[in-house]
Amino acid sequence: MNAKEKEKLFRLWKFFAWMDDARQGLKENDKWIDKWHRCVINKAWKLCDLNDDADDLTSADMVLAHWLTYIFDYQMPTEDVWNKIFPIMAYMAFRFRKGDTYTKIIDEHIFQRDNNFEFRLCKKGEFSFKHRFGGKHGLNRMVKKTLKELEGYGKSLVAFMLEKSNNAAEHEWVRTLYGELYTLTSV
Repeated sequence: MNAKEKEKLFRLWKFFAWMDDARQGLKENDKWIDKWHRCVINKAWKLCDLNDDADDLTSADMVLAHWLTYIFDYQMPTEDVWNKIFPIMAYMAFRFRKGDTYTKIIDEHIFQRDNNFEFRLCKKGEFSFKHRFGGKHGLNRMVKKTLKELEGYGKSLVAFMLEKSNNAAEHEWVRTLYGELYTLTSV
């Protein structure tokens, strides 16, 4: 094995180590990030009088919540996007894993507003998010398609990524996974 092949193998190993950490839980030095996320989530969930606790989120829930939030992270201040929609996406990921279908989640958390869509954590509308290009770019459809496709992978983005990268050629796994994630979400 030459040096270039060893480097590719090492990068592949690092990726799967990260995926394993996501499945098993966060590393000790990453726990402060996890605690901050859970604090933001709990604050939002309490505003909506939800009885669930962010401590019940699994690492796989957090990975899915991050991916769903990432869909919205453009053309708006990052802080607004992550502080407002991440708790909504975390709740959607939590409910998804707990057994709710993607259609039930979509019906209860996404509402048409003029030519746009509003994502709500609760029916009261106290905690909501509307992306300025959400309707034009079909962000609601991206979330719906992602959740619908993940039903075939145990409702887990981690399982999806592991399966899709499993048979990729050694020198193509990053490109392969990128293409699969793009296909998963794009409409």
